[in-house]
Amino acid sequence: MVYKRRRGTVIIDTERGILVVRDKGKRVFTLPGGSTKKGESRKAAAIRELREETGLVAEEVKYLFSLIGPKHRSYKGGFYRDHHKVFLIKTHGEAKPRKEISEIRYYKEGDEIPLSRTTKRIIEKYLKFKKSSKTKKIFLLLKEKFMFWFNYKKHPRSKLRIKNLVKDALYLLILLIFAFMIYENITQLNKIVIVFLKLGSLLLLGSCLLSVKYIYRILINLKYGFRGLKNGYKLIAIILLVALVFYGYQNHETYFSKIDNSINSLNYAYFNPVIINSSEISNFWEHEILGYPTKEELETNPKNITLKYVLRGETNHIRFTVYGGVNEYLRNLPRSISYYEGEPEPTTKDFVMKYLNDEIQRDYLIGLVEKIKEETNNKDDQARIAISLVQQIPYDWEGFKSGNLKGRYPYEVIYDNKGVCGEKSRLLAFLLRELGFDVIIFKFELENHMAVGIKCPAQYSYKNTGYCFIETARPTIITDYQEEYVGVGKLTSTPEIIHISGGISFNSVSEEYKDAQEWIRINKLSESSGGYLDQYNYDRWLSLVNKYGIEISR
Repeated sequence: MVYKRRRGTVIIDTERGILVVRDKGKRVFTLPGGSTKKGESRKAAAIRELREETGLVAEEVKYLFSLIGPKHRSYKGGFYRDHHKVFLIKTHGEAKPRKEISEIRYYKEGDEIPLSRTTKRIIEKYLKFKKSSKTKKIFLLLKEKFMFWFNYKKHPRSKLRIKNLVKDALYLLILLIFAFMIYENITQLNKIVIVFLKLGSLLLLGSCLLSVKYIYRILINLKYGFRGLKNGYKLIAIILLVALVFYGYQNHETYFSKIDNSINSLNYAYFNPVIINSSEISNFWEHEILGYPTKEELETNPKNITLKYVLRGETNHIRFTVYGGVNEYLRNLPRSISYYEGEPEPTTKDFVMKYLNDEIQRDYLIGLVEKIKEETNNKDDQARIAISLVQQIPYDWEGFKSGNLKGRYPYEVIYDNKGVCGEKSRLLAFLLRELGFDVIIFKFELENHMAVGIKCPAQYSYKNTGYCFIETARPTIITDYQEEYVGVGKLTSTPEIIHISGGISFNSVSEEYKDAQEWIRINKLSESSGGYLDQYNYDRWLSLVNKYGIEISR
């Protein structure tokens, strides 16, 4: 067993150098300081020993760092190790050798003063710390605290206990399964509200916090297990860990992207158990106090619909069941937002999110998201399917011409199989959000137009926004924003950007970007030649029409 000797160590940095002392009968110099007495802190010990050894009185004391000295054999035959807490102290008075001290000197970097090994380490560390930037000092302090915790901090059971490790791992597995089940059914569970606390979110948050506790316990146990290994086994463990990290880095697209996608696809709003604002309270009042429609009421008048999409020139269909009861429920919801006196007026985003966040709508529209996922495991192709599916839904020309537009919810667009740009944009934003993508809506106030933006590499984004432009009114190529719109022409104004959700990026968009540039080139060529194209350009035009399912007016 190695005895821990708690010591307070002092650095006094003056113009002459760092003060060091030599004990009587010793050859090497050390820093002032000494061991603690019973019930004494290391700071108090440092101040006391400084005065006893040099006569200096502390005025200002600043903790610097900790350092663990080498293992020594004591006179009684056991072993001890010094645990230093190092303090930078400003003093007054004149330094004179006192007590067991025979000599005081001042050390500067490069001096030939004989120093003890531990004193050298402390001074070198201090000088490095002194020269560091403020940010690096914080990093060094955090690193020091971690190394102390990992290598030396004790616990009443400071050794690997297999039984506890297995038990904690089992508890963690049960908690994670429980949290997953809660997350999958959170919409239904959140309908149970106790004094403005949502039951589902409360259970999810609690299970996650307990999971963190057991992860910490497992790490502590593994830490003690690592400490107990012989040096050779420690080296093998470190080599294996480095090899695992290197392998993961080499295959990061396979492994890390899956983890990243899973994290980004989480809806973090589910972790908030409290109904915190007036719109949520209003929603709670309307749906909980006044009563949700029952499942039987919602699932009336079912009809099977077929939704078309085009992916790389191949036309496919998704079959989906919609309900007249759900559509009627959404149709009867108010389109306005109530707010209390003193609260800010609802923003454009508030109105957009009102259409996207209805929980009953999500319950009955999430099935479409799952059907899109069943078509392919490739996340970017899932986005392509969702985009084409929405673009292929007919534009509501009748509503546009009459101006009789109430504003459909996304589910209503699917049910009615028609919608205008704003309605279809909200539907696409909903689908992309649930697929895990970072999504925005572009709102062109001047042109009275809406489109969707999806996170993508900056060089392909719409006017350096970081988001690629997606037209929803009709089939077009992603990134093409130079189409002309009835009554407004081309989009020239600066749009309002409404952020819908964080998530993953649509990184393979270079394919669409190149095709969009080719499409724009061919259309300009056609305009300049009175609608005539040579065979090569006509074939290229026709291949793009077929690839993206672009509708051509005859």
